[in-house]
Amino acid sequence: MIAIPVLTAEDVSDRLRLSTSSAYAAIDRLHAAGVLRPLTNRKREQVWGAGLVLDELDALGARIKKAAT
Repeated sequence: MIAIPVLTAEDVSDRLRLSTSSAYAAIDRLHAAGVLRPLTNRKREQVWGAGLVLDELDALGARIKKAAT
């Protein structure tokens, strides 16, 4: 997930050679487990992000902002 922290169902389907329905099922399980979180409010072509990676980027941004002020 660190190498590809932002993805779509199409990305999962292509990379893992899964059917679209299998890709959505995998994403749903990862979302339920708290691994992925939605980055858009769309129902179609939803974009997902790896929660821990995104949290770390937010924390880094906060540290940079604090150091800059």
